[in-house]
Amino acid sequence: MKKSIAVVALALAAGFAYADDPTLDTGAFASTKTRAEVQAERATVKRDVWASSYNPLTMTQPAKTRSRVLGELEGAQESGQLRAFGGEDGGSAYLAAQATRRARNASRLLAGTPPVAQ
Repeated sequence: MKKSIAVVALALAAGFAYADDPTLDTGAFASTKTRAEVQAERATVKRDVWASSYNPLTMTQPAKTRSRVLGELEGAQESGQLRAFGGEDGGSAYLAAQATRRARNASRLLAGTPPVAQ
């Protein structure tokens, strides 16, 4: 027990040994600019159009329109895909069924029969 307390105390002491020096610099600060110069510089930056109105989203265009996304949503609802991926299994049964259908269609193509419309 005493050894573990000593190890913890030693670890804490080692951690504090790397702390920053808490002494403050009490020397006088001498500014190179007057108060009026600093205020004028701030006003110039505030008036700067780029700094106050920069919006990177105005430079991009969406890949899909709202109507296209809504159409895809409607299609997913009608096909059952939306319900399948929101289910308890996370859509794994739906994906397995799709893979089975694709394999069945591929084997029919190889055998010379046309695939059945889905």
